[in-house]
This record gives sequence, structure tokens and C-alpha cells, in this order.
Amino acid sequence: RRSGGGGLPALPSLPDGDSLRPVPDASVVESVAKRSRSGDGSIASDVAADAGVSLSQARRDLATLAVLTGAGMSVTDSGEIVYDFPRDLSGALRRSSVRYRARRAAEKAWPAVFYGIRVG
Repeated sequence: RRSGGGGLPALPSLPDGDSLRPVPDASVVESVAKRSRSGDGSIASDVAADAGVSLSQARRDLATLAVLTGAGMSVTDSGEIVYDFPRDLSGALRRSSVRYRARRAAEKAWPAVFYGIRVG
């Protein structure tokens, strides 16, 4: 083993597995963001109804969001899981998810790209 400064250059760090998880449906993210801004917890049935998605998709998306943002969870007396997300859900997702940042960039760039296609 050699020690000292004469080694290989450090490799860039790769994103961890959580930051590459699929990003939940945009309507689910918006529903949860609205609830978290007002300080309310999110329950799968409420998010499903508000976002217009199935209950199973709402559960999957809430679990994914909880992992990506470090949300707190508690269980009600009736057995439902209540997710407590950070008030700045979008900021927490930007910090933790590569795919979320890519999706947001694509959403912002799409109008210019579409205009270029139409004009070109």
C-alpha cells in the first residue's frame, strides 16, 4: 500500500438509491404540498381524492415522498398512517431527488423547446 498524495484522483460521488427513486405523480406532490403548507398531515385517502389517483397509487407515492423528504409518520386510532411532510416540500424534494430536479427542469424548458419545434 502506498500512502501520501500520489494516488488516483477522487471519483465523483454518485447519487444514492433514494435520490434516483421515481418521483410521485405531480398531482400527488401538489396535494401533499398544499396540505403541508397549511400544517396538516396527509392521509392516503385524502390525497387520492384530492389528486384524482387510486388509493394504492396514493399510498405508494406517499411512501416514496416520505423516504425522499424524511417525513414523519404516525398512526391514527383507526389505523391510518398520517404523514407529516416538511412545509417546504418542493425544496426538500429538490435537495434529495435527482429525478425531481430533472422533471422540474424539463417542465420549465418545454415551452421554449415546443416553440422551437413549431417555428423550425
